[in-house]
Amino acid sequence: MGSFKIDTIPGRTQLGEGPHWVPESQSLYYVDIFDPALYRYVPSTGKVYKLALGTVKPSFVIPVEGESNKFVVGYHREIVVLEWDGESAEYTSLKTIASIEEKFPGTRFNDAKCDPQGRMWVGTFGQTEAGELVDGKGVLFSLELNGTLTQHLDKINLANGLAWSKDSTKFYFVDSTAHAVYVFDFDGVNGTLRNQRVHFDMKKNGFSGLADGLCTDEEDNLWLALFGGAKVLHIDGQTGAVLDSIDFQGKCSNLTSLAFGGPNLDVLYVTSATFGLKPEEIGAGTEVDAGALFAVSNLRTKASSPAVNYRGKLTL
Repeated sequence: MGSFKIDTIPGRTQLGEGPHWVPESQSLYYVDIFDPALYRYVPSTGKVYKLALGTVKPSFVIPVEGESNKFVVGYHREIVVLEWDGESAEYTSLKTIASIEEKFPGTRFNDAKCDPQGRMWVGTFGQTEAGELVDGKGVLFSLELNGTLTQHLDKINLANGLAWSKDSTKFYFVDSTAHAVYVFDFDGVNGTLRNQRVHFDMKKNGFSGLADGLCTDEEDNLWLALFGGAKVLHIDGQTGAVLDSIDFQGKCSNLTSLAFGGPNLDVLYVTSATFGLKPEEIGAGTEVDAGALFAVSNLRTKASSPAVNYRGKLTL
């Protein structure tokens, strides 16, 4: 086990998700899906800014390349461009640039990330009107540079974490309730996937909880957040073997997503959730820091480059 250092940033989210580090402002953006809001955390000052979004549940926030204070945001069944200065309690503007077609009823957007070319890949999952998960209804799309939404996969249970190898020839993708991290051969020029196979199987490796958010480091290894598992796993990007794990036992069970950040890209920011816990469990026992944002250091690795911003068209 590594001698990791875990710092807790005060505050709680019901379902924190989608961390994205912005080098220009040295800050981390993320969302709360169930208490709908965007957040911006500035490590140098310790300040956390919140933009409440009413009733629409945001699932991701990704900056737009070359557009100051503009972000693409998952907005239930829509993708919107939202303009926010990162500090104010209100946004400046919001417009829809893409939406899920009616032939995919009962689904909504979940995790998203941009490939090295600047396309945005985003998965969905199916749910009933009561909000219960429906397996097999999820789809994986890419928002192309020309602004069109292209379908790549279907019959997904719960689309979650996404990541690419350093040379962008491999694409990793999590289907949470299939308990798997898949790997594909990736064609970055054409934005296509082929040769799907299982890279990591949660059950075969004996881990509890659900595989959730995902990112890669400069050695092309994976970091995987476990919802309900109180761990972040460090997984070999070639073999799928578990190299190490970060234990959050006694702090938080429901880890949701993660991203490298900091001046040297060597801090792993981990989002979490109070969702799924009883009210009396939150802030007590093994859930003292449930819903917090965590900063993990002493990793002995870092990201090879900053997260990619969306580089595509901003009109519907």
